[in-house]
Amino acid sequence: MNIEKVFNTNKFFIIGIGGSGMSSIAKYLIESGAKVFGYDQRKSSITNQLLKIGIKVTHDVNFDIPNESLVITSSAIQKENNLVQKSNENGLTIIYRPEFLSKLTSLYKTIGIAGTHGKTTTTALLSHIYQYSNLNHSYIYGGMTSYSGIGGHFGDTNTLVIEADEAFKTFMNFELDNCILTNIDDDHIDHYGSFQEMADIFKNVVVSTKSNPILNIDEPTILDISSDIDSITYGEDSTADYRYLGNNVAICNGVHVNFETKIPGKHFKLNALGAIANANLNGINLDIAVDAVNNFNGVKRRLELVGISRNITVYDDYGHHPTEMDSTINALKTITQGRLYVIFQPHRYTRTEQLFERFISTLTNADYSIIMDIYSAGESPIPGISTKVLLNQEGKDNIKYIDSSQKVLEHLSNILQEGDTVLTLGAGDVTLIAPKILEMLND
Repeated sequence: MNIEKVFNTNKFFIIGIGGSGMSSIAKYLIESGAKVFGYDQRKSSITNQLLKIGIKVTHDVNFDIPNESLVITSSAIQKENNLVQKSNENGLTIIYRPEFLSKLTSLYKTIGIAGTHGKTTTTALLSHIYQYSNLNHSYIYGGMTSYSGIGGHFGDTNTLVIEADEAFKTFMNFELDNCILTNIDDDHIDHYGSFQEMADIFKNVVVSTKSNPILNIDEPTILDISSDIDSITYGEDSTADYRYLGNNVAICNGVHVNFETKIPGKHFKLNALGAIANANLNGINLDIAVDAVNNFNGVKRRLELVGISRNITVYDDYGHHPTEMDSTINALKTITQGRLYVIFQPHRYTRTEQLFERFISTLTNADYSIIMDIYSAGESPIPGISTKVLLNQEGKDNIKYIDSSQKVLEHLSNILQEGDTVLTLGAGDVTLIAPKILEMLND
């Protein structure tokens, strides 16, 4: 793959480069030999990683973008953004992330992993399986791992493993040779108008896949899709080709498999079955694929073990939809010796308004939960939609509202005991609390 020939330039400027999706594109491009620059509002662990691999990052919204650069911008960036306007004034070509990724999928044999939940982990896991099998495929996903850092890589084969993201309808025009569909749930409805509209677009992506798609038929909507097409199936369903039996045992096309994974939870085993099915489809030996799964350390902020102190275990997870939250909480309940404490930060006012009752129902499954103020992610507040007001309406005894991270730490210092587990949960800056909990425990 010659990136310069494909895009008629070897210079790329990425607006929003500190985001998980955009940073993976930046890493992919720098490894291809391109010159990569980018802008983000603030410094972060991601921008620090980008600097270390030779990518120039600016925080100046008036930065002069180099001539002949192709400007790639996040779908979340508004047209009024100063850098977008300057690019237009200077005659630079601007493309949005979905357009850039769609172009890549047309140039490779592309394996896309789609689904409302689990797609980042499954994409990272499948990429790991291929690398573990000495197949240096390219990959792009919105996450970080301990073994490869930011989730972008330019390989030396004609295959690309990509997270097929439904947010902003990113995946609508992807050209996929293989596809894994993990689930379909009611998220991003504001972009689709209705659940049915979103489900129809997922189906279109699956149906247009060149080879038999790999489908999780535990999901009723996906089961309906599978009835119309030839597919490879996985799940707990008794008819699945790759079936999880529970207790770390699965049957993969008639062969019994024992998992010894480093990551707890049934949901991870199901994601693994989807990845293994794709690896088998593309010639990877079953034993090698399972061994790779068992050696996978996970994606940062996806049930990430932050540390253990005084026999108190601290995890951090990106989950911000009730389905994701429920899977994570239930996974930790199975391995927690003492009490499970959850610190949750709702993400976006619109999602909180739509799903708050389900958030509360999920959080009651922990022994004790703390819920913080909403992380806006750039959204304007909605009158009457605040954590404190909504929680007062629900009145759950084992859920407490606390308005700052410092007060959370003070509260936990008085109640944590040996054997307990703490989970920080959400897509915002709640992730910063987990290491502070460990510092507190170590004092």
